[in-house]
Amino acid sequence: MFFRRPPDLREHVLSQDVIYVGGGNTKSMLGIWREYGLPEILREAWEAGGGGAGLSAGAICWFEQGLTDSFEEELRPLQCLVLLKGSACPHYDGDPARRGPLHQRS
Repeated sequence: MFFRRPPDLREHVLSQDVIYVGGGNTKSMLGIWREYGLPEILREAWEAGGGGAGLSAGAICWFEQGLTDSFEEELRPLQCLVLLKGSACPHYDGDPARRGPLHQRS
């Protein structure tokens, strides 16, 4: 949606029941969203009773923060949308290397 001129984002997002977000680079995704003002629109949709779901980057984006591999050098926490309290760590069960960094930051 963001690689072409976006439609009226507010109208489009508020007309949805659920926003599903796939995986990818969480840091880059949130940066693009912030450039277009999408976090504020998503908050408005959330407060109106809309829902959000996703996997990997799309799962952690809804929380206060998420542990991400969006940074080359290490797993690091990233401030997310703050629609859900707490933090999330995708791939926790499948990647034992994520467990230590998550618990060190908790």
